[in-house]
Amino acid sequence: MERLEALSAEMGPLTVLVLDPLDAILPAPARAAVVAGLACVETVLLSDGSPLPDARLELEEEETVLRAGFLQHVLDRET
Repeated sequence: MERLEALSAEMGPLTVLVLDPLDAILPAPARAAVVAGLACVETVLLSDGSPLPDARLELEEEETVLRAGFLQHVLDRET
């Protein structure tokens, strides 16, 4: 969240595109609702699988690493 707030402070209100990875814990609409609740986010879009727009800041690689760590944390707590 701090990263999004920092980006918003630098670039203005954010538009976030919620992707739908195969290993998502929550469905895309639920994740979009969480993101929409952030004060720094102005618009949330759900991906329909179309190619991404050219004007974007890609955080996918970094987010993949964070998501993997979070998934492992959840799995560790279940056992």
